[in-house]
Amino acid sequence: MLVNDEISHHDQTSSTQSPFVRRVAQREEVVRELSQQLGRNYAAYAQVSQAILAQQQTMPLTDFKALEFLLSFGSLPTGQLAQLTGLSHGGIATLISRLENAGLVTRDRHPEDRRIVAICADHEQCAGLSFPMDQMEEAIAGIAERYSSRELSIVSSFLEDCAKLLHTFNMQQLETASQATAASS
Repeated sequence: MLVNDEISHHDQTSSTQSPFVRRVAQREEVVRELSQQLGRNYAAYAQVSQAILAQQQTMPLTDFKALEFLLSFGSLPTGQLAQLTGLSHGGIATLISRLENAGLVTRDRHPEDRRIVAICADHEQCAGLSFPMDQMEEAIAGIAERYSSRELSIVSSFLEDCAKLLHTFNMQQLETASQATAASS
């Protein structure tokens, strides 16, 4: 009986809500679903892609992930790269030496604090470390056929804005984590 009362109350509530309130609730649900898709699903797909590419390159997965971080975030201090990869200071030094010997990264002084060593990926040398995108682009083009150019432009703009937000958010989190680590040392 309680379930039926809850259902009838819900029906009465939703039928008495204004169309505006229903649209806002629907929009919030769509945004929540998009956030989950961008966060959870694509992260899992990226991890699988990294593992496959690292194996194809006969490169340790941690080395490949470090390169991905450097390619995504630009130069990173060794301490932040260690945090991202989960390696100790000795482990990250060994990883950086390996990548440097392979010509994939360079070491330089941090532009704001010359005491810090920053690591930067060589984009030209790393160009071959990605999937051939031909098949993916064909598949995406097939899906894109269902949408108008205007709709695709909106989706592209939305995804670009999300990528910028993620970049900014992640950089802030890295800085906060670095400051917390420095304060506890």
